[in-house]
Amino acid sequence: MSENISPKLDQDIISARIEAGNFLDDIEANGGFDETRVAIILPACSSAKSLLYGSLNAALQELRAWNIPSTIFLGMNNGHRDNVLAHIPETHDDVTLYNTQVESIYPASFMQMVAHNEHNLVAMHQRFSPDNYGKKDVLFEMIEQLKALVRSSGYQFPRYTLFMDADSYFDNGQGRGIAQLIAEAQSYNGNAAVSGLSYDTAYSTDPFGIMQPDYNRPVSIFHHMANIQRQQGNQAHLIGNGFIVPSELVPVMGMVCNPDNQYVLPAEDSALSILASELGYDIHISEEVHVTNCAPELNDSRWIYQLQNWADVERTVMLTYDYEAAPQPSTVQRRTTMLAAAGRVLRQTAMHHDYSVFDGLEHILNRKDLHRRIFG
Repeated sequence: MSENISPKLDQDIISARIEAGNFLDDIEANGGFDETRVAIILPACSSAKSLLYGSLNAALQELRAWNIPSTIFLGMNNGHRDNVLAHIPETHDDVTLYNTQVESIYPASFMQMVAHNEHNLVAMHQRFSPDNYGKKDVLFEMIEQLKALVRSSGYQFPRYTLFMDADSYFDNGQGRGIAQLIAEAQSYNGNAAVSGLSYDTAYSTDPFGIMQPDYNRPVSIFHHMANIQRQQGNQAHLIGNGFIVPSELVPVMGMVCNPDNQYVLPAEDSALSILASELGYDIHISEEVHVTNCAPELNDSRWIYQLQNWADVERTVMLTYDYEAAPQPSTVQRRTTMLAAAGRVLRQTAMHHDYSVFDGLEHILNRKDLHRRIFG
């Protein structure tokens, strides 16, 4: 076991190396990666209903504009059904829809579909069960089935895989947020996981019932603060709603989501960041690409619970991996620092709702003397 690394982290590094190695062996047996297209993995639960069409539509429009063929694996959690599956092929005539149960992709029909189409939408339906709760659960099942598909069918998996959520929009100001992430991943010669900058955004519903980012609506104080912090360089880990990886890391994502793992971690993005880094991959945060995250609005008190949840998640990751004692810089410590700072400030304001303390926050964060007082 490596010095100063917890037994759990050491064990997971070994398991991750085996998972990635086995997947690479299966890919090589199939003739190597498909270098011509990108894979997209998107797990969706029932709460995604009003979000899914907008984000998928935006992604497909960009991929088409920049001539990037794709295979989109859409996981429908716990019996969830969505009419987006009918609307996407209707509005995108170059998209072929393939419906399947998450536990049973039939290799022959799947291979026939992917052989000739520009964009493939593979809807992987998870059966209803009280045990199948949450997008992490369907994400694990999706990845297990994709591993089996590669092993049994000869399928050449795309070289890079984008993980996104139902509320993920990719923006670099030029209409090529996804293309930018792909280009940055390629610049590292397949040795980096690349994330966009998470940008917490309020969403509004259009006349057709589709929720989309609305940059004119103010988000909660905490999320506004988080956005400023990220712009200051305080995002050091992959964000679950928008990052691209060399596809041999896809099984590692499945590993950290495995519900049978007694130490399964609540923050799969942070856990994957740590394991990918330990396997020798760079964790690169693109300063060019914002990835939206649907956040509570200014007067919506749910941000308080999200703050508590994020803090608990990061604490669990760091305690499970004993990562504060590790010799290398932590990929989650900066987010933990941001949360701690937010907690200190918000404790002064939440009870009285005196938000004036946040006026000029960008200026405060640039002053070293005040920065030390806030962040310790």
